[in-house]
Amino acid sequence: MHIMKKKNLFTVTGILIVVLAFAGCGGDDGGDPYVNVTASTSEGVVTGFGSVILNGVPYDSSSATVSVEGSPAAEVDLRVGMVVSVKGSYDSAAGTGTADSIVYADHLQGPIAAVDLAAKSLTVLGQTIVVDVMTQFRNTTDITTLVVGDIVEVSGHPDHTGTIRATYIEKKAVGSEYEIKGTVSNLNITAKTFTLRVSPLSPAVTVTYAGVTLPVGVVDGAYVEVKTGADISGVTISASAVEVETEVEITENDHVEIEGYVTDFVSLSEFRVSGILVNAGGLSIVGIGNGVAVEVEGTYSGGVLVASAVEMHHPCDVMLEGYVADKTSSSFTVLGKTVTVTDTTEFEDGISINPIRTFSFADIGNGDYLEVVGYLDDATGHIVAGAVKRRDAIDRAVVQGVVTSSTVASSLVVLGITVSVDLATEFRDADDLAISAATFFSLLISNSTTVEATWETYTSLAEPATKLEIE
Repeated sequence: MHIMKKKNLFTVTGILIVVLAFAGCGGDDGGDPYVNVTASTSEGVVTGFGSVILNGVPYDSSSATVSVEGSPAAEVDLRVGMVVSVKGSYDSAAGTGTADSIVYADHLQGPIAAVDLAAKSLTVLGQTIVVDVMTQFRNTTDITTLVVGDIVEVSGHPDHTGTIRATYIEKKAVGSEYEIKGTVSNLNITAKTFTLRVSPLSPAVTVTYAGVTLPVGVVDGAYVEVKTGADISGVTISASAVEVETEVEITENDHVEIEGYVTDFVSLSEFRVSGILVNAGGLSIVGIGNGVAVEVEGTYSGGVLVASAVEMHHPCDVMLEGYVADKTSSSFTVLGKTVTVTDTTEFEDGISINPIRTFSFADIGNGDYLEVVGYLDDATGHIVAGAVKRRDAIDRAVVQGVVTSSTVASSLVVLGITVSVDLATEFRDADDLAISAATFFSLLISNSTTVEATWETYTSLAEPATKLEIE
């Protein structure tokens, strides 16, 4: 996703601080300084439907135009995890918005050149794609089911190193076209080449376009989509077509909400998120720097997003799979652990028969089988959910989290749950390779190593785990 923005620096003093919230993975509502319905521009991950829910705000999309990859579409074509841009209006009193337009455009689509399970990364069209427990997959379950040669569509946020942190990956059919979007530089109309970067810090891709007529508007600084066939060598692409991408423009005095990773950090008064210049100099914030995942809210003025609220996203490192019990108006339990949600928790119904597109907390019932990813709130001992997905019921349980203690070849503790092992337990390292129990336990570092424990025929957590894997 690419938003058009101005680049001049606007310095502000005496900005009223409204709130600073340390958000759960995906964000937490930090309050709102606005008192009127205002024009708005938002960019972020779709977390649910019923309206389109973005950055914790439900946007009425009933009258919105929807564009997917430059073509007219409908809301039903959008998926949880996609990064979209929404233009419309925001009502601070109601905490809701009305969308005039919703635009989805991936970063790239192409064949996987390498899979690194230990680093949880893919290489596609010369770009490094990193996944985590919050990444939504379609037509495949996770990174372990992807192989070199698979064609994938990727949406996400580039970070301060140029790596794309994937929020959505869709496996495409064999024969699907390859394409990559980015900014043009070093255009050479004689040699018929130019350089393309997905983000300013992403690896450079050399594009050759012999036999292709460039459309009007392809100049240095233009944001374009390059399509190609199978002629790919390293980070050189032979273009079959080049198209100028329509950018979502932020207008003066827009109420803006964006999420992404901090880059180009100079000070609180000057850093970028999703390429947009931010001034948060009036806020008292600790911990902001390059690579920090944030959501920023404020007013766009003079080419700068003047921040009234900044929320830092808590990394998700916990996962539970199991049956719901003790559902209340604000929480439920899975495998005995209390789970709470926020207004930015992603909800998805993955059951095979009659899934609910508008699936939300209200639709969860005791006995549902859920996958929950989130983080452990040390103050309460609860799991704060970043994403909740309902699945078809199976007799399996999964617990993933940081190991707090272990007894060699006997047991370990994750999320306060004692996980025992026996001679039948399978052990795997971070590369998904089988290892011995002795090797597995020798690799554990208390309060550091993340482990996933699986019970394939679950009856009780007191039973030995079927498999233990270092994440």
